[in-house]
Amino acid sequence: MPWSGWTHAPVKIAARTEIASLPLIEAGQVYDATLNPAGNVMYAVEPGKLVNASAFGGMFRVRMGVAAKAGIALSGPTWVDGAHDGKALVSTGHGHGPACSTIRKIVWFDLPAGETIIQLTGAVEPSVRFMMVTD
Repeated sequence: MPWSGWTHAPVKIAARTEIASLPLIEAGQVYDATLNPAGNVMYAVEPGKLVNASAFGGMFRVRMGVAAKAGIALSGPTWVDGAHDGKALVSTGHGHGPACSTIRKIVWFDLPAGETIIQLTGAVEPSVRFMMVTD
């Protein structure tokens, strides 16, 4: 089951507001991310959802050796975007987490090889638990 790591102790990580200093995330690791006031984030691409001034967000990066389908699970209401080479990636699917889990939603992307920026926007809380898996 790809989400079995969701119950493991998360790694604390701070989302960044600028592309120059993005922390690297790894597939299979669960994170407890500290987010920033949305107005302070200089997103790599225009977020797919209007950002509320009272919301929270931030960015991370992921490095893929080969292209792969990736799912990003989130514990709370948060919008997810992907950006590669300055262009927004279109999500390929959305869903809910497994029954009896604390996964609120899962968003799927086809990530190309190389570095992709993962943007979190519209979070109602200043932190969110998230995890990425690949298949």
